[in-house]
Amino acid sequence: MAASILDLFNVPRELTLEFLATFARFEFALKKASYAQGDNSKVSPDWDTFAKDVAKIDAAVLAPLLNGCKYLQQHPPQKSKSCRTVRCTGSCGKELRVLRLRMCC
Repeated sequence: MAASILDLFNVPRELTLEFLATFARFEFALKKASYAQGDNSKVSPDWDTFAKDVAKIDAAVLAPLLNGCKYLQQHPPQKSKSCRTVRCTGSCGKELRVLRLRMCC
């Protein structure tokens, strides 16, 4: 059986998937915040402009944000999971498994 590309990273599979999902969400957020370059056929996140803009922010302004991040790392919210099956209301009629996460402090 051929090895999955995820197995080639020599990093736990779940950690690799979590990193890729987080990175994709961050790139999407950059694009939505107008840190994007390209045209209608292809859009990429504009990391350079984002980095330059963040570098211009005064440290005193960033302090509350960084303190909030530190707090969330030290006191992560609890996750509550539930799964359910739903039927597509469109013409396909397929059943889908839906995972719902609820964050609690």
